[in-house]
Amino acid sequence: MPENLPQSDANNKQQEPGVVSGNMKIESQEIRLANRFKKFLKSTIAYWGSFVALVAAAGTAWQAYIAKESLNETRQTFRIDERAWLEIKVGDPEAQPPSPGFPRVFRYEISVQNFGKTVAHSVEVKMSNPSGSFQFVENPQYTAGMQAMVESGNNGQTKWTPGSIAPNAAPTLPLLSAGSAPQKTNSSDTEYSFIVGRVDYLDAFNTRHWLRFCYFVSNDNGELRYCKSGNDEDSNPEPNQ
Repeated sequence: MPENLPQSDANNKQQEPGVVSGNMKIESQEIRLANRFKKFLKSTIAYWGSFVALVAAAGTAWQAYIAKESLNETRQTFRIDERAWLEIKVGDPEAQPPSPGFPRVFRYEISVQNFGKTVAHSVEVKMSNPSGSFQFVENPQYTAGMQAMVESGNNGQTKWTPGSIAPNAAPTLPLLSAGSAPQKTNSSDTEYSFIVGRVDYLDAFNTRHWLRFCYFVSNDNGELRYCKSGNDEDSNPEPNQ
């Protein structure tokens, strides 16, 4: 019977070929885990690097957008401040010689003045003197109808083209208009005289503008008052280029 091996020799006995020890298994698992962690770390770093680059690019684009909008706003402010601004000025009523059986008639001098800082070009004025009931004073639809007639040229309008108007100036010759005092009609209604018109022009930055006006003779002294609507102007923006 073979002798029993010493305990120390039994523990130090080599493993048979093809058999992996427990320590080697643990080491190989650690290596695999380490490799996986390295791959995960690399992919994470790459991801966050791309994310940071994307955020930086977005920030740059946003800054460029803000700078562009700021420049556009500055241009708008400058051009609004520097552009031509036309306004209508109506002189005091001038009573005309009376005619028996007719209401009093008044003459008015109407001027177009440029209160802006640059020249107004291609100035064109259209104006008419219709008459109607108080509904044309109060009702915006009636007033819009009168304006449309003037702008279409179907209401015996006066057309005036002074061309250009310099800053802080008015054309040398004003536009003349007339109106009669309010009078009662056969239907016991009151008929009023109106001065209705529109001004079109270009500013120095080649932007088209317009303004509309509507007055009516309110009493026997020829005093003009604004219609409830029909006195407005455009809100066309100045170009950014």
